[in-house]
Order: sequence, then structure tokens, then C-alpha cells
Amino acid sequence: MRTVLGAFSIGSRHGATVILEGRSNLPIGKKLRAAIRIPGRAIIETTAYKDWPYPRSVAYEGYLLTGIERADLIDGTAVEVELLSNDSQM
Repeated sequence: MRTVLGAFSIGSRHGATVILEGRSNLPIGKKLRAAIRIPGRAIIETTAYKDWPYPRSVAYEGYLLTGIERADLIDGTAVEVELLSNDSQM
């Protein structure tokens, strides 16, 4: 699980964009699986899309989490993002 450093909503998108600590080699534009751990609640699974392809090296990444509201992402929220396998669907 990676710590959520920040979260916001963009009016034209359905979901919340989160900034996660650390980097990964997950592809941009592919459907990903996200497990969201919000303190005091059960783990929520949803679809995510990697966002913000920075040309320079930075220590964080952005993801669009579909079906999640910005207000749901309280302090202490963590997210695990992984590529969906070919036989798994969300």
C-alpha cells in the first residue's frame, strides 16, 4: 500500500485523482485495479488509471480512481495499484 499525499477532483472526470508516494512502472492509459484502505472502513476495490506522465524523475505519481469521491479520502488513506490480469475483470 502506498500513502496518499494529496487528493482532488476535476469537474469533467468521474472520480478522484490521488497523488501517491513512490514510483512504479505501471502503464499510462491502461485499466488498473486499485485497493483503497480508508482508516476505519473496509478495503474498497475500484478501477484506476495512471495519470500525469512527467518527463523528469519525481518521487510520486497520480492516479484517477473511478467511483470514489474526494471527500471519502481522509487522512491516513493508502492505495495499492496493480495491473489487471487478462482473465480478471472489474
